[in-house]
Amino acid sequence: MGKKLSNKIHFLACGKEWLNLAFGATSAPYSKTSPHKGVDIVRDDKPTESDRVLAAFAGTVKTAVGSKPNKGDMTLKGVAQYGNYVEIDCGNGYVTAYYHLATVCVKKGDKVKAGQTLGTMGTSGLSTGLHLHFGLSKGGKWVDPLPYLEGKSSVVPVVPAFKSYAAKVTAKAGLNVRKGAGTSYASFKTLKYGAKVTVLAEAVGPGSLKGWAKIAEGQYVSLDFLEKI
Repeated sequence: MGKKLSNKIHFLACGKEWLNLAFGATSAPYSKTSPHKGVDIVRDDKPTESDRVLAAFAGTVKTAVGSKPNKGDMTLKGVAQYGNYVEIDCGNGYVTAYYHLATVCVKKGDKVKAGQTLGTMGTSGLSTGLHLHFGLSKGGKWVDPLPYLEGKSSVVPVVPAFKSYAAKVTAKAGLNVRKGAGTSYASFKTLKYGAKVTVLAEAVGPGSLKGWAKIAEGQYVSLDFLEKI
């Protein structure tokens, strides 16, 4: 496994983090001819899609994409390679990037603080497994983010992983289960009024004011019609 990150690191996914692919590396299947433009980070103690990804630094959300399937595809090109992702304008020419997320819980224009949850770790886009690709650009050019992260004296508290919870359906007409977090995804079954579910993760997406609840792999329902029990 890769290098263990400093315990003074100024951000990121919960749990113990390991650097699996360094900035500038060309060893990954998709980086043999193009140097890696960030660092890949993953927990060393059974990472899951419930692991929250935190903002390294404060700023304004520049881009937020959360509608892609959380499944790696090595044929993708361009921005599609990023999968579900968030980019934050941190000011003074700096932009931070968080790629391959499972879910995204911020939107373009949001003001975020360092340590704030942006989404959950995933394997969407051009990805071979569960991890976070973190990038930092300065003046439009990608730079190695580790000196910026490990050089900070203060440490942003790590937010605990998402804790699943039980809920019941409050829609008397029933609640549609969709294949993804949004009304653009097809519904394939309906839960009856009063049905109990376990919410494994939460995500933002069109068609639901409160967001979407993941109740199983590839199964999402609107949080607007769920009540925690």
